[in-house]
Amino acid sequence: MRIRPVFTVLLALLIIGVVIGGTVVTAAARADHHNLVHAQTVAHNLLAPAGATTSSTCHADGLVSCWVVKGSAVHVASTVSAGLTGPAGKAPAQSCQQVPVGSQGSSVTTDECSVIVRYGDHGVFAFFDPQVSHDADGRATITGTLVTVSTA
Repeated sequence: MRIRPVFTVLLALLIIGVVIGGTVVTAAARADHHNLVHAQTVAHNLLAPAGATTSSTCHADGLVSCWVVKGSAVHVASTVSAGLTGPAGKAPAQSCQQVPVGSQGSSVTTDECSVIVRYGDHGVFAFFDPQVSHDADGRATITGTLVTVSTA
């Protein structure tokens, strides 16, 4: 039985394609894992702002830390944002929006913020939500900021 040269060439090309495909998938998986580990390391090394107290009220996938801090969400987000640096020194993305808080017809408008630093398909995500308390008359007062830091 004689092997034809065309069959040999096609078989060689098939084997080369499989090896290249496997190498690309392996390299992508390693880079993805490296990005996740980097994001987790940055999140775990993030220092809580001065005066922060640990809280157990946060719920998030990949939760790293949860604090309550005195001060507005905008101020606390700026403070935490200063401790985060993205790949190649890229600044984190910070956004804030006005939200109504309160009940019983007495609402206050305040900011709620997020700070996000991306590492490939992964990242560090910090969310800053206003802490609200109500007096006997139902008036809302902002008492601080709940900070949730997670990675994904």
